Amino acid sequence: MGVTYSRESVKMITEDDLAKKGASGSEEKINDEILSAKKENSVVVESKEDKNIKKEKETEYLPNISLFLAEERLSLSKFVEILKIHKVKRFRTEDVDEARKLISENDGAKIWAIVSQKKLHPAIDSWVWNEVQAELERRLKIDLSTRIIDFSNLVNCLKENFEFPNRIDKQENYWFRISICWLIERRSIKSWDLAEWVPFIMGQSYNLDKNFDRKVIAKGKQKEFMQFVNVVAYGQKLSEERNRRLDQVKGENNYLKMELEKMQKQENLLHEKIDKLSEDQKKKEIEFEQANKAFANQSHNLGQEVVSTEQEFNKFLNRELRPRLQSAFEYLEEEPYFEEDARRDIEKAIEIIDKKIR
Repeated sequence: MGVTYSRESVKMITEDDLAKKGASGSEEKINDEILSAKKENSVVVESKEDKNIKKEKETEYLPNISLFLAEERLSLSKFVEILKIHKVKRFRTEDVDEARKLISENDGAKIWAIVSQKKLHPAIDSWVWNEVQAELERRLKIDLSTRIIDFSNLVNCLKENFEFPNRIDKQENYWFRISICWLIERRSIKSWDLAEWVPFIMGQSYNLDKNFDRKVIAKGKQKEFMQFVNVVAYGQKLSEERNRRLDQVKGENNYLKMELEKMQKQENLLHEKIDKLSEDQKKKEIEFEQANKAFANQSHNLGQEVVSTEQEFNKFLNRELRPRLQSAFEYLEEEPYFEEDARRDIEKAIEIIDKKIR
């Protein structure tokens, strides 16, 4: 439905827009409308009624992610417009549960349409990656919740769980592409590391076109040509980076070898010192043992000398000192006038003791 407005009061619509609007009619009818509009110095525009009808058609779909997955005719761009109209920030729990069932039954085309976009609607972005992870864990039968993933195990799982058709260019395995995208976007695995393993994962379904570079460089379309140039440049950059890292590793390896040689020399010196100390210890042990024996002998001889001296002293006391003291005592006891004799005997006993002590 259209109405006519003067050129001054409305925004002008081009002939192409008018042709698109009347695409359901014949070409002759469209041309007649265009000529009529030109003659009347006016343009054909959408009325408010037309816009309301169009808006009603756009909003006849509910803003449910499960509906987007189930409805093949509903494109992603149209679904995003519906989300914007309804100002959806997050999908309902019931809707997410229903979508999860559809994902497991889906060939992945709709999910691939989502994850392959450069920028996603916030509601879709907050929903899709967790659901993709859960579905990949179910399909690959591995835990993807950890930040560190066993890369070799991952490659084997991709190879075992994804079946590729004989003509990969005619039928695409969407979930394989989704898994690659998820690993790069959500686990920060380098794209080139994965790309190197793609031929191995795809197996016989991957056939290398030996003339691919010639076809693209010589006769490829501009977009193909630039993509090929970017890939080659990126490959060269990675190669240079790997060579730099390899040189760095070699340098570190040489440094570690030198340090290892130094440590081995130090170890040898320490072993020599330990051997010398062991010999010295053995010598000291022998000397100590000899000293112990000598001390034991000296102790034995000294003990014998002490015993002998004690015996001689006892003999002396009994033979020399005791009689004289006894005699002096008797002198004093019997006759007081023998005091001089007693004193003399006592002095003599003291003199004998002094000589023995010296």
